[in-house]
Amino acid sequence: MMRFPGRPHGKTLRMSKAARDLVGMPKPERLKGSPNSCPWSPLWGDDWYCFYRHADWNGRMLQFKDTNCPFMSFSKYQFGGETSSWANHKEWKIRVFSSWTAEKGTRLWTEPKTSDSNWVGKKNNDKARSFQVLKCT
Repeated sequence: MMRFPGRPHGKTLRMSKAARDLVGMPKPERLKGSPNSCPWSPLWGDDWYCFYRHADWNGRMLQFKDTNCPFMSFSKYQFGGETSSWANHKEWKIRVFSSWTAEKGTRLWTEPKTSDSNWVGKKNNDKARSFQVLKCT
């Protein structure tokens, strides 16, 4: 049996070169501008969902792995009105809203499970203020 040491909460798993080669993942410097820059692991199920400031998964990135129930405001991270692309490696659907609270806002888009988008579109660009993970409902 193989044992893997634990890691402190909130630390992103870093794969060794040998592990990346084993699963066919590109080197980290090649992940910029890719939905794979949002952490995920085909072996350990340590998957995240991310929001990016610019199109094509570029610029500042917010990454989450918890449900953040019942909803999360981007203002907590000074990211309100900043999202232009996203990646969702989770098995959860995520709804994104134009207001600070999901209950009062217009839904801008829904992220299907294990999906991504390199551009939210002109109509929705830089309008996201909060999101809701549907696993909470």
